[in-house]
Amino acid sequence: MIAGEPGKQNVVNPLLDSLGVQMLNGTIVQQSRDYSYDLLTPNLAAGAVAMDKRLQQYYSYGLTVSMPGAGALSYAAKGAFTVHLLLTSNAQSSWLKKGKFTLDSAALTVDHINGDQQGSFPTALMLTRKVNNKEQRIIVAADADFFSNTELNRNNMQTLNTAFAMSIFRWFSYEEFPIDASRPPSKDNAVTLTKASIKPIQILFYGIIPGTLFLLGMVLLIRRKRK
Repeated sequence: MIAGEPGKQNVVNPLLDSLGVQMLNGTIVQQSRDYSYDLLTPNLAAGAVAMDKRLQQYYSYGLTVSMPGAGALSYAAKGAFTVHLLLTSNAQSSWLKKGKFTLDSAALTVDHINGDQQGSFPTALMLTRKVNNKEQRIIVAADADFFSNTELNRNNMQTLNTAFAMSIFRWFSYEEFPIDASRPPSKDNAVTLTKASIKPIQILFYGIIPGTLFLLGMVLLIRRKRK
């Protein structure tokens, strides 16, 4: 797994070049009324479902993953690896911001003159290829904070960071992690009582047993009082 950060392109790109992947210059920013512009919430792509079918429901609902300070990725469509998109930014509300910018600026907009690019950009990719009859698996992410403790426990918005991170580790381990501790459902899972058979049970528990306990208590108290 290779996780980069904006500003570190010169460090990760030489490594990514051998995979046919590059981390573009700049930071993806996202318009928001409640959060900082550098808090990106990319959507699950179809490749996430290919990685883990358990993400199908989240994908159909259009749920997101939180990525504070994320870059953008590009890849060669006909490279040595088969590439699947895992996460993509929203083309309507986000864009690739070039150069330095102030996060608390209310006037942060797309600046095409300085090279800003608006559109949907991949922020996480899944790469596979066959090597000596074995499958090589690689995840490339343009953010390293999405599976940090802070993002896994974020409670001010609904995100899929925990489920997404678990799916990545499950994919890497060929379904061996996390351990499936579930058990087959119980066979004795049906109630066969009828209204007619419930009546004697009600009499027993609502009348006979409480009445017996009441009488035993009275006898015990009377005998103690006589002594």
